[in-house]
Amino acid sequence: MKLLVTGNIGYITTEFIEEAFPECQILLLGETEQKSNRNKRLSVYPMPKTEEEFKDIFKTYEFEGVIYFSNYLTFHGTMEGEIETLRKLLHYYKGNLNSRLLYITGPDSLYEDTTGKTLMVRSAEEFCRQYASCIRSLSRFCVCRIFIPVLMRRIIFSSCSQL
Repeated sequence: MKLLVTGNIGYITTEFIEEAFPECQILLLGETEQKSNRNKRLSVYPMPKTEEEFKDIFKTYEFEGVIYFSNYLTFHGTMEGEIETLRKLLHYYKGNLNSRLLYITGPDSLYEDTTGKTLMVRSAEEFCRQYASCIRSLSRFCVCRIFIPVLMRRIIFSSCSQL
């Protein structure tokens, strides 16, 4: 399976990739310390700056799934530009048949107190839901909220097996 893993991927390790996606060809898209490794079926590219670069990536690869790690997974994460990045990603991904999207975020959208942060996280989640409902080819969409970082790996494993 070809997967695009993108978003807040700076903390993803080679060990995590090998354990979470043992049978997959992975493209990491964004800021990361990881390097491409053909033996491990791992390709790494910086986050595209232009719409044309996004378009080229989706023309070149036929992804069966996208896993997007929200910027709010880390304590000091910022949502600056996240919805625009999601829009570009979903726009070019919409042509893929039998596509799947897993949006991984923190628990912020579930908090009762409304803050700027909770509003932004809720907006990003709702944006993904609405986009998925408008695109028939996006056959599966899931929002995964991670409450305890230690459980992150277990949640991703179970979510990916359902993709």
